[in-house]
Amino acid sequence: MDDALRLADMYADRVYDYRRHASPETHHDMMVFRNALEGKLRRQHAEIAELRVEVERLQQDHGRACKLVADMHAAATGRPGEGPCLGVVEDVAAVRAEVERLREMAGKWESLFQAQARLSEVAQERADRAGAEVARLRENQRTLEFLLHQEMEKIERLRNALKDVTVYGDRQSVQIARAALARKEPDHA
Repeated sequence: MDDALRLADMYADRVYDYRRHASPETHHDMMVFRNALEGKLRRQHAEIAELRVEVERLQQDHGRACKLVADMHAAATGRPGEGPCLGVVEDVAAVRAEVERLREMAGKWESLFQAQARLSEVAQERADRAGAEVARLRENQRTLEFLLHQEMEKIERLRNALKDVTVYGDRQSVQIARAALARKEPDHA
């Protein structure tokens, strides 16, 4: 079971790394994958339930077979309470081996089911975190666009002010030049 959980965590880390670098459009793909995984988990859970029923049926078959053989042996030998020594033992051992094999298989399916459930939870948590991160980044983008717009308006106002200053400065320069010329002209006369 620890191996299955470790596998689920490794896979979830890969999914998270993919989500971290994926575009927001892949969130839908992740949800489709998650839904498919949950469907698979439900089917496997149903298989586990069927295996448990099969184990119970085999145990009952085993009990009935043992009772039948004991009854037949008692009727044949006239010694109730003693079972056969050869033949039935092999059959009983085979039934027990089959029951044990089915129990192990059910245990493995249950471990896999738990690991996949954990994987689904981790994937959902990481998808939720990624969605929140995308929302935060979009809000930051809107804020930055607003600030950029404000700065562009300030720059435009400064350009206009600079044009006004330049025009005013040019007029002042012309007046100063004329005044200087006017002062120089009387010196030449």
